[in-house]
Amino acid sequence: MEQIELSMSTAETLARAAALWGVEPGYWDIWGHRHETRPEVTRAILRSLGVPADDEQQLSEAVEARQARDWVRLTPATLVVSEHATTFPLSTPAGMDGAAASIEVRWELGGQDRFDCPLGRLPVSEAAAAQGRTYERRQAPLPSALPLGYHELRVSVAGLSSVSHLIVTPDQAWLPQRLAEGGRLAGVAVSLYGLRSRRNWGCGDLTDLENFIDWAAGQLGVAFIALNPLHAIHNRQPFNTSPYLPNSVFYRNPIYLDLERLEDFRASRRAQALFAAPETQADISALRDSPLVEYERVYALKMRLLRLCFDTFRKRCRAGAECREQFECWCANEGKLLDRFATYCALDEWIHERHPDIWIWPGWPAEYQDPESEATQRFAAANPGRILFHKYAQWQLDRQLEAAQAHAVSKGLSIGLYHDLALAADSCGSDLWSHRPYYLAGCRLGSPPDDFSPKGQDW
Repeated sequence: MEQIELSMSTAETLARAAALWGVEPGYWDIWGHRHETRPEVTRAILRSLGVPADDEQQLSEAVEARQARDWVRLTPATLVVSEHATTFPLSTPAGMDGAAASIEVRWELGGQDRFDCPLGRLPVSEAAAAQGRTYERRQAPLPSALPLGYHELRVSVAGLSSVSHLIVTPDQAWLPQRLAEGGRLAGVAVSLYGLRSRRNWGCGDLTDLENFIDWAAGQLGVAFIALNPLHAIHNRQPFNTSPYLPNSVFYRNPIYLDLERLEDFRASRRAQALFAAPETQADISALRDSPLVEYERVYALKMRLLRLCFDTFRKRCRAGAECREQFECWCANEGKLLDRFATYCALDEWIHERHPDIWIWPGWPAEYQDPESEATQRFAAANPGRILFHKYAQWQLDRQLEAAQAHAVSKGLSIGLYHDLALAADSCGSDLWSHRPYYLAGCRLGSPPDDFSPKGQDW
């Protein structure tokens, strides 16, 4: 049994803190040279994580507290295990061999497994001193069959208890048969917004994507189509329209919708009349001929017509159309994530209508800058239609993307669509407004030097 000593010399404190908070000590560049992380860089990253890195005493106390936390809890806050895992780490105060652990796993799709395990049957693998006590770590059993997914592990021992996220993963990522047999697959990358056609409205859309799939499958025989990030952006000037710095990484840009495919578009007399109007057709023709994608103008036109589609959708729902249940089920599955995104979008429009000079949420009245504030909740209660519209837009996007993937597979693309993802989000966008506690201030993201960027990248 290994005995771990938690105290350390001052010289080791910064390195230990870096290891505990996941700061890499260095990297190898493409020429085989080792670059060590400078102490000032390590301290800056630790500060961004809320660690008191500039005071040696405070840093030492933070390190000891972090180490102790890993022992004082019965189980880690989050456990990521293979689908074939049989045990999980369990820490208890020393001298509890006569006690039993009550273990309960609540499965993501419902149901639970519960059993007791005497600690005396589990050999101690390591021990440590923390907060004036000695703690022992053992490997406790998991249920024999672990379904993939996000589950909950509850453990109690002699009055102590802990709750952990139990994430069960495959042993390896899924591979198409050809790759699994040692072959190779190829694809072609395309920026969807740049696809031109005689039928779109000045920006490539999801019907253009299906037509591109037909061409790529027939002429190139590829296994996948790689797409630029399709994340939601604000689609307005002078502020950011980069798909790599989006409004939200969780939802998509309605500019890619093909409105003419929507059943609600075909059923809406007002939408049909507006679309057929000479001035609308002239606008679409001009946007289609523009040398650049006019994000703001295309988006404004699509939103104007999509709102008419939404009105028709709500009338159909009141009449008992089947689509109502499908939409409500989709929204329920998206949950709070969608609620906050749609609320942000509705608030953004509502505030800008009243204050045309306010473009970003840090400029909103203070009472609306918190998604949990009373003012935000009152707005949501008073404007359900505004919020529901943005949920409707995302639902229709999800349906058209699902159809595009099914189309790709039907044409013989063994992988189908591959979506690039942004690593960052706009600090003035929905994600920061909605989930601020999960973002860090004062820290930049990039990548080390490589063949493509010999000086590295700063994102």
